[in-house]
Amino acid sequence: MEDFLAVGKSMNIKRAKKIIAEVQETINNWAYFSKKAKVDLVKSAAIKKTLLKVV
Repeated sequence: MEDFLAVGKSMNIKRAKKIIAEVQETINNWAYFSKKAKVDLVKSAAIKKTLLKVV
């Protein structure tokens, strides 16, 4: 997470920590969003494997 915060600071993003937390929350809920968007289950599982845990 420190890398993301450093980038946020260097780009003068004032709410970087909050934005990172919101993105992580969305990633954590990937199953919900992929189902809602009717993503194929096999593709959804493949995408989930590539998602990062930041926080």
